Parts: sequence; C-alpha cells; structure tokens
Amino acid sequence: MNTKTATLLAGAVVAILATAVLAIAGQQAAFAANVDITIVPGASTKTKDAFSPNPAEAHVGDTVVWTNKDGALHTAVSGKDNKPDGKFGVQSDGQTPILIPPGKTSEFKPTQAGEYDYFCSLHPAMSGELKVS
Repeated sequence: MNTKTATLLAGAVVAILATAVLAIAGQQAAFAANVDITIVPGASTKTKDAFSPNPAEAHVGDTVVWTNKDGALHTAVSGKDNKPDGKFGVQSDGQTPILIPPGKTSEFKPTQAGEYDYFCSLHPAMSGELKVS
C-alpha cells in the first residue's frame, strides 16, 4: 500500500468513527428520562407539600411517575380547583380519576411544553405543578 492510499484510508476511518461517535451522542441526548414525584406520607393533610418535588420539572417525552408513599389512596389529576382538564390522571372519559393505591404508581408522558397544574381529586387541597420544557 502506498502512502497516498494509506492516507486516504486513514482519513476515511477517522470520518467513519467521527460519524459513529456523533450518532451515538445524538441518540443518548434523545433518550427520555424518568421524572419521579413522590406522594409523601401524610399527604392527605398537606397542601403544596403533599407532592415532592413541587414544582417538578420535565422535558417533552420524559415519563413522569407519581409514586404513592402514603397509606391512603390518591390521584394526580391535571387541572385546578378540583376541575380536571383531561390532560393526565383520568380515565378515557376525561373525568374519572386514575386511583394510585399505596405503594403504586401512575405515569404521564408529556407531548407538549407548558405548565401543568394538578391535584388529588380525593384530597383537593393537595396540589402540584409540573413544568415541561
């Protein structure tokens, strides 16, 4: 192999490796994360401190997971003032809340950026905010 061929071959290998590294880096950036929100013990007697963290922050495509660490049933329903807006936390009818038993979870995957208020329909004083960018 002459020097010119070796140089061209080395350049091609470097270009292929650089492309592969950029592709892998781009794929890693595209992975969605889990955003964990805890329904804290004693939540039914709390207000804005019933969900932790509050407000919570997520990105479009992340999976937001509410985990009930309290001993009572709870919900995490989008809306305000005990009025569901149907974005998450409800059955397909848009009104019936999805119950989260103690030790269980409920999930939401945001598809749009924005600020989402939510509350527990069983204990309406419990309220939270999810900021999605």
